[in-house]
Amino acid sequence: YTHFQNTKYDSLYRSALSEKNDSIRHSIYNKMDKIIIENSVIVPLYYDRVLCFLQKNITGFKVNSRNLLELKTVSKNK
Repeated sequence: YTHFQNTKYDSLYRSALSEKNDSIRHSIYNKMDKIIIENSVIVPLYYDRVLCFLQKNITGFKVNSRNLLELKTVSKNK
C-alpha cells in the first residue's frame, strides 16, 4: 500500500523468513519495526492480537505470523 522501499528492511525480512529460532526471529522483527517507525510516513495505531478458541477435540491447529487460516494439519478427534 505504501510502496515502502528499504534494502536493510528487505534483507531482514528474508532472514526472518528462513529463521527457525523464535527468539532470533522475534529480534529480527523488532529491528524491522524500528526501521519502519524511523523511515515511514504513516503511524501504526495498533497491532492485531490473535485469539483462537478451539474445542478440546481439535488438534493440529497453529497460529501463524500472517494471521492466515491454514487447515492442512487440523483434525477433529472423536
